[in-house]
Amino acid sequence: MVCCTSVSTAISEAIWDRRLVLVTGKGGVGKTTVAAALARSALGAGRRVLVAEVTPDVDTRSPLLSLFGHPEVHGEAPIALGPNAWGVRITPSTGHKLFLRAALKVRMVVDAAMKSAALRRFLMAAPAFPEIGMLYQLTTLLESSQFEHIIVDLPATGHALGLASLPRTVLRVLPTGLIGSAIRAGLETMTDQQKTAAILVTLPEDMPVTESFELAQGLQKLGIHVHALVLNRVPENPFRDDERHALNLHIKRRPSEPLLGGREFRRLERALAARRAFYADAGRFYTAEVPMQAARDARDIVGGVERALSVASAVTSPAGAGSGGAAGSGGAPGSGGAPGSGGAAGSGGAAGSGGAPGSGGAGGAGAPGARGSERSPGSSGRVADTRRGGWFGGRRGSGGLS
Repeated sequence: MVCCTSVSTAISEAIWDRRLVLVTGKGGVGKTTVAAALARSALGAGRRVLVAEVTPDVDTRSPLLSLFGHPEVHGEAPIALGPNAWGVRITPSTGHKLFLRAALKVRMVVDAAMKSAALRRFLMAAPAFPEIGMLYQLTTLLESSQFEHIIVDLPATGHALGLASLPRTVLRVLPTGLIGSAIRAGLETMTDQQKTAAILVTLPEDMPVTESFELAQGLQKLGIHVHALVLNRVPENPFRDDERHALNLHIKRRPSEPLLGGREFRRLERALAARRAFYADAGRFYTAEVPMQAARDARDIVGGVERALSVASAVTSPAGAGSGGAAGSGGAPGSGGAPGSGGAAGSGGAAGSGGAPGSGGAGGAGAPGARGSERSPGSSGRVADTRRGGWFGGRRGSGGLS
């Protein structure tokens, strides 16, 4: 079980009370899509948003900014993506350039020096220099009052932890001076849970789920507030529990006989097992579950994820934040778990004792049309946080990108 912070007012507040939102997870889990969905939600609420992608350089295609119609962003300054929306790429070289400009005060000299391939290679090869450059650029962006929120698509798990742990290392070596002052300011923001929140994205698979909790624990040790865990690409389960049990028996009794759809069924079983492990360890984190998206267009997928997050977050709060508790009648997946043993109208489903307004419900907490105890996303024992529209935050206006 991950050691989690206690439920407090800061954790209960909507994510949009934070200035800096860090999105990370194991590579390939869909964190870039979730970051884009978060940005769309904030834009729809009429907020000024900067979406930032941490990347080694600006010469490659941007996966995040391509979701906003700007796949090729090569400059160092934020560009306009639409009304109230900006995008930028956080790179080591840009951070190095910004630092040198601040130190030397002569932009032409710095720009000429940064054109030197030898200097660029040195800055990229020196220990911790690339990370220092990225942190310096992020700190510079945080100083701007142009943006209400900065949503950062961080690198995969290991790189994210390395980047998050760097400020303390740098401050031990350079406690003062231009770099020290900037890094200290950035560290203060990153470790202030009133200003910063981390969103961890994972998949219903053993390794990603395990890594997500290890990452959560690592970030918390560094003082970074983990606000929510997102279980992404959850496959639809069309079976009741008794049907799944019968299929499992059939497959075990006839291991040599091919079964049409057998491979997909076993994949579903693994996903359900990983999902149970996810909720068993979710503890006091907010959670959201995003179903597998049927859409093919990238922007349609982002829209589907945004809608799923909005619905999920409105009915999920950390266990222990209210009367629902962690694993009682509305607890983690099981006979009385998130989707409920009776599905949509069962004992833990949308309209059962843990469903629409009741001890553990929130008007549809059991989610759509459940047939079995692990059929569809449920409340997992979390209780509704309706004060601010859930951890994802409610829309307060119109706008954003179409």
